[in-house]
This record gives sequence, C-alpha cells and structure tokens, in this order.
Amino acid sequence: MSKNSTRPSRAFFDFAKDRAYIHSLNLEMQETVSGTFCFYWAHDESQTTVDELYNETIGAKVYRAPVKIWAAVEYKEQEEEASGALVERKKSIGLKFFRPHLRDVQLTEPKSGDIIQAGNDYYEVVKVTESDPLLGDLEDMHTFSCSCEQARPYDISALPSVAASSR
Repeated sequence: MSKNSTRPSRAFFDFAKDRAYIHSLNLEMQETVSGTFCFYWAHDESQTTVDELYNETIGAKVYRAPVKIWAAVEYKEQEEEASGALVERKKSIGLKFFRPHLRDVQLTEPKSGDIIQAGNDYYEVVKVTESDPLLGDLEDMHTFSCSCEQARPYDISALPSVAASSR
C-alpha cells in the first residue's frame, strides 16, 4: 500500500451494531420460525402455605395471574408405564425461553413448580437450566431450558383463569 492511500478510520464492522442485528435475528427466528405462544403461571411461594417439618404444600399451591409468552416447544415421545391393569401415559415437553421475552412479562427466570399451557395441555416445570450465551457474555443472549411433565389435575384446578388475567 502506498503512503498516499487512505485507510478507513475505523474497522469495517461495528461490533455493537452487528451484535444488535444478530440479536434481532435470533428473536425473530424464535418468534416466527420455532416459537409459539404459551400461557405461564408462576408459582407464588410467598402466598402458598408450606409445612415446616416436611416442606410440603398444605392445601393448593397459589399461582400468579397467567402471562402470555413466546417459547420454543419441543414435544417429546409419550411414555407409558404399566402397573397391573393400569396403564399411565405421561407427556413431557422441553421449552426454551429467551431472557428478553421473560423480561417483557416481568419474570426473572422460570422456576421448578411453575405451570405452562402449551396447546391444550398443562405442564409443570421440573428442571430449569440456563444456557451460556452464544456470543460471549451478552446479557440478552441467555436462554432458559425447561424440562416439563404433564401437570396433575389438582394443580390445574388451582390456576387463575386466563380470562381474568390483565396482561
């Protein structure tokens, strides 16, 4: 290169702008390609009565009003468990939430014991794992993966109705 040629004063790529673009693509892909709306009931531990000795719920669990949230849903194969003449069928799903979607509905993170309606079925969150971000330590790139099992009928009966929700 000759001394008279002009060099760009900054890099060809603007990292902050590129990061924002990739972030918007990730959100759009989750929402339009792989995502679906779910209703989410967060377990309200402060309002639920718990036995101090056994650490079990006394009566019904108390849940907050439901919120509508985007999630990537992975339906898993239905399991059958036979005991004598009874055959029990268990449904389970995997869910992934992006942190910005949780923040939009004022949730910090999913927790074990929360209830989710995906389609016509209700599921209880049994395990939550937080994934590492894709591009280094970026706050909004975290996802939460939830393993969920079909909820018991008495847990569903305690849920506030979707129609009563103000969100």
